[in-house]
Amino acid sequence: MKGHAMRRAPGLLLFALLLAPAPGRADPCFDLTAQPRVIGLAPLSRAYGCFVEMPYVYVANFFNLTILDVSDPSSPRIVSELDLDSAYVVTVKDGIAYVGQAFERMAVIDVSDVGSPVLLELTDTFGVRDLISEGDLLAAVYDDYLKLFDISTPSSPTLIGSRPLANDGYRVEIDRGRAYVNNWSGPMEIYNIVNPANIRLMETFPEDLLRLATVAAGDTAYVAAHGFGLEIFDCHDAAHPRLLGTYPCEDGAMSLDKRGDLIVIGDGYAGIKIIDVSDPTAPALSGKVGASIFFQGRMALAGDLAFIPLQNDGLQIVDIRGGLPPEPHTVGNGWRGAY
Repeated sequence: MKGHAMRRAPGLLLFALLLAPAPGRADPCFDLTAQPRVIGLAPLSRAYGCFVEMPYVYVANFFNLTILDVSDPSSPRIVSELDLDSAYVVTVKDGIAYVGQAFERMAVIDVSDVGSPVLLELTDTFGVRDLISEGDLLAAVYDDYLKLFDISTPSSPTLIGSRPLANDGYRVEIDRGRAYVNNWSGPMEIYNIVNPANIRLMETFPEDLLRLATVAAGDTAYVAAHGFGLEIFDCHDAAHPRLLGTYPCEDGAMSLDKRGDLIVIGDGYAGIKIIDVSDPTAPALSGKVGASIFFQGRMALAGDLAFIPLQNDGLQIVDIRGGLPPEPHTVGNGWRGAY
């Protein structure tokens, strides 16, 4: 979540997904206006990752940090831009933005005045591919390291923990003293980060699938497995995760986020899928929206809106309300490992 890419006009397709009625049931009637749908697009040049604090969305737009006003999501408006080198991912805490850069050091930016962001410092951490915060803790992965920062003073992040990774770190999720690290060239790993000075490996997943993104909620981890789809794990015993359910994707499975009982997952050229996970053993398709590009970066959800970075195709804004009646799906379909 590099290099220059040819710019092309954004094109978005909206697919209305209709399910055949179950035997013995009357044909259902759907109000297509209630289906998930694209309602806005910010035509940015290189949108790789975003963070939302309504009514603002902070976008790592490669050559800059772009702040958008999405009070009217159908017409996002650029509030300000701050030039950077290779902005790839962003998170914000208490008016301070932390921007991971692919080919430069992590930037610390004062965004308390969204109209005039100010670069405070470039840290010693170079080439950050992903970062996320929880409370006063900021986690970052870059190449072969996981680093933890104390951001209790947001404008002055302090390194408090570091551990080398066996593979190229790509995404990181932190939740309740655990870090879930998705690696680009190796298996997904779970670390105990309760003591940041002593980061401990708890589990290494099999290398059967390329697991590119994770979102955790309590003891449950939702994983985007590239080339396969959504996996749901019970991680109560993080040293022995147990597969609960799966849902296949058609193309990519590169990025995901969660709101309530819904998972929004980026499925490459197949678009954005919205999956009902109220029963984690039987995840069901709730709706989908087409996309025009393979890449979906670190997305952000706010209320009924999903903000999806589409690299050269800008930032897509999707209303995730509506959806279809639950579609049954077999647990474990496609799983090639065992816990």
